[in-house]
Amino acid sequence: VRAVVEGILAFIISLVLFVLAYGVVFQTTFLNPDFLMESMNASNYYTDKKEEVVQNLTDLGYASGVDEKFFEDFITEIKLSDDTKEYLTQYYGGKRSEFDTTTFKTEMLDGLKKYAKDKNLGEVNEANVQYLVNKAAVVYKNSIEIPLYSKIFGIVNKLGTFMPIAMLSMVFLILALGAVLFFTNKWKHRAVKLFFCAFAGAFLSSIIFPSVMLISNYIEKINLESRALYNVVVDCVNNFFSAVMICSVLYLLLAALMLLLYSSMKKKASKQ
Repeated sequence: VRAVVEGILAFIISLVLFVLAYGVVFQTTFLNPDFLMESMNASNYYTDKKEEVVQNLTDLGYASGVDEKFFEDFITEIKLSDDTKEYLTQYYGGKRSEFDTTTFKTEMLDGLKKYAKDKNLGEVNEANVQYLVNKAAVVYKNSIEIPLYSKIFGIVNKLGTFMPIAMLSMVFLILALGAVLFFTNKWKHRAVKLFFCAFAGAFLSSIIFPSVMLISNYIEKINLESRALYNVVVDCVNNFFSAVMICSVLYLLLAALMLLLYSSMKKKASKQ
């Protein structure tokens, strides 16, 4: 009975270590705005996104006689970067889940008036210009916002609050169960052997899924209409799984350490 109970406790430790690895990585990646911004910079997100936005706005402006050059000058990578950072910062801060287009509308309206003046287009219909600005704002808003993020706004913010507490609780649970195994065993090397089993189990359970996903390149086979978003998603997910694998390797090193310690302690115990 004692061996069964100890085996169950070691399994629970292994399971909690597995969940903890994914929790820590998830907290430092998808729940961290800096992680997403770094992936955007690494994958040339703003360059690709500018091409998409300019093309969409150009198609929208054809009926109004606004040429592509206006949108190429108006939409810059710096503008996209600043607006995306503002959106993500406020999104993760829980202030709002939608991008505010007020500034965009004002700047575009001023830009169109200057464009009409430079092109000597004469008097322009204010209603038509405002209609174009409003339509362009919707296109730009959809380009800045990340699909699915707006739908899971509440979930992300709840996880951002709950995750640190959950991870701290898991750490305390691991320490408590470890203390039980260690102090209830007269022969300490047996407790160390159980720790080895827990870390080894955590290593195996943590490394299987990311290894399969990275080796199969399954993420790269996903179909997204936006090339900019596709590159970011692939980069983020691959980095996420790579981080999980790093955690699993850490568990492997701890398992190896426990194995060496167990071997050493067992030799000393056999001499007594």
